[in-house]
Amino acid sequence: MKLTLDRTDNDNCRVYYRDEKRRLLCFQDTFRGQFELLKCSRDGEPEYPVTHARINLADVPEQENSTAIAFVTWRASMPEVV
Repeated sequence: MKLTLDRTDNDNCRVYYRDEKRRLLCFQDTFRGQFELLKCSRDGEPEYPVTHARINLADVPEQENSTAIAFVTWRASMPEVV
């Protein structure tokens, strides 16, 4: 699944992406730099977890806030996941 960066929400510790069908998903910080991929409603609220063996991120957020920094660090440590 190829995901394209949509935005970062530092207040809710989320990094939003869109898939090929323009569905909104987010990686949410679940515990100190551990992220979970979630399918989101149109207004950006997480609905349920998404599990896929191969996730291709087209881009990562600029490291301009704590959520983005934690996400980029997590992603670098999890090459088999993302």
